[in-house]
Amino acid sequence: MRAAAGPPAALEAQVEVEDEVEAEAEAEAEAEAEAEAEAEAEAEAEAEAEAEAEAEVEAEAEAEAEVEAEAEAEAEAEAEAEAEAEAEAEVEAEAEAEAEVEAEAEAEAEVEAEAEAEAEAEAEAKDKAEAEAEAEAEAGAKDEAAPFLPLVIVASELAAVGPLEIHVTQPDAASFLPLVIVPSELAAVGPLEIHVTQPDAASFLPLVIVASELAAVDPLEIHVTKPGAASFLPLVIVASELAAVGPLEIRVTGPDTDVIYLGIVASELAAFGPLETRVTISAVAKLAPTARRAINVFIVRG
Repeated sequence: MRAAAGPPAALEAQVEVEDEVEAEAEAEAEAEAEAEAEAEAEAEAEAEAEAEAEAEVEAEAEAEAEVEAEAEAEAEAEAEAEAEAEAEAEVEAEAEAEAEVEAEAEAEAEVEAEAEAEAEAEAEAKDKAEAEAEAEAEAGAKDEAAPFLPLVIVASELAAVGPLEIHVTQPDAASFLPLVIVPSELAAVGPLEIHVTQPDAASFLPLVIVASELAAVDPLEIHVTKPGAASFLPLVIVASELAAVGPLEIRVTGPDTDVIYLGIVASELAAFGPLETRVTISAVAKLAPTARRAINVFIVRG
């Protein structure tokens, strides 16, 4: 019985040993598996940590890139603003330069205008002085004159004039003869004849005025002097409007005298064309040879 029982007990022991070995092996395997699982978990955790770290690094890099991009955009905006400011400054500088050039040109023009005005004033003063000198020189040539003075003023058309007043005065005689002609319109007329009589003298003064185009003038005064006689005859023609003038002809005829002074004095003779003065002697046969040369006419412009 013992012999028969011996082998199974040993077998059971062996089996138990084997079971223990297997259990240990399984435990080791489980431990290894757990270790591997833990290692894998750790590896995964490390990988995740690394991935998170990399993600953080990438996020930081992206944030830095965004910051840099924003900084670059701001720098570009500042550069554009500076460029615009420089362009505006250049435009302002060009405008200032143009304004300076214009100011210089205006200053030069003013200087030139002042110089021209001075030159014109000097020329006018010179002309006036020459005219006055000529008038004085001609007025000095006095001679005897007869008491008969026919005066003919001829201009070919008397156009659109306002009131025309003519006053004839004999200051050294007892008589005063005012002659007033006031036409409301004297448009494009032919010869206008005016006969002036000296009532207290034997003399007769025919006056003919024919005007061709008399333009905008201030009062026109005509003084007729008989230098060799006691009488003095000022003739004043005052026109409120004498419009646009062409050539003005004045003829003085003295059949019985050798000296006739005709002076025209105007404060302003505006927009004049040529001014011609002609002196003729109608009754030449009545004059002595020495008398024919002495007819003088002077014109003074104020």
